[in-house]
Amino acid sequence: MASVPARTRRDIPDIGVYPQSGNRPMPSTEHGRAQRAMASILEGILPEDDIVAVELMLLLDRHNLTHHLTPDLFVAFGVGPLDPVYGVLRRQYRLWDEGHVPDLVYEAASPSTFARDSAGKKDDYASLGVREYVRFDPVGGLLLPRLQVFRLGPWGVYEPVLAEADGTVRSVTLPRYDWVITGYILRLRDRVTGALVPTPEERADAEAERANLAEAENARLRAELARLRGDPSADKR
Repeated sequence: MASVPARTRRDIPDIGVYPQSGNRPMPSTEHGRAQRAMASILEGILPEDDIVAVELMLLLDRHNLTHHLTPDLFVAFGVGPLDPVYGVLRRQYRLWDEGHVPDLVYEAASPSTFARDSAGKKDDYASLGVREYVRFDPVGGLLLPRLQVFRLGPWGVYEPVLAEADGTVRSVTLPRYDWVITGYILRLRDRVTGALVPTPEERADAEAERANLAEAENARLRAELARLRGDPSADKR
């Protein structure tokens, strides 16, 4: 006789019973730009099975759905693009169903969240086992230094990651990369090549430039082929 799976469809509550994040207004355009840039930069270097979640609610206790956190952004490695129970894009991140704590949390400092991010939320993320906690002040005036990176120590307490002489900070969970401040944006720099991971705008510009160069080279080759065939109009092109 075939075994009955431990969880059947009857066991699964409707996904609508779980709370989900609302759209929180950004405290400034710089904060919004920094958040969008961070998400796109991470998505550009991570495989599809690693999720980059923006303001996705973390539900911590199946028996107390009011116990939750909503990071500005978090990364979870290897969990796949879809909700593991419902097979849809995630509406929240339920730790008991995921079986995987986020690996990296990013929070942008703002006047309304500064105190909570510094104390309570930082301790919450440490207690969960989040390996890297990144705090960044897009505008300045709240954090000194503006970039603060913490790694989870052996006793479950965050330890600061010291900055290099140029102000960059090595990532804990992305060891090939350094965190780098460029204006209002926090970016990643490849330690091997020394190049910044491109933003979507930079990737689009680079693609357009490559397309223009390819078209120019094709035009040159067509003209050269016509000249070799003796086309009298080739020299006029």
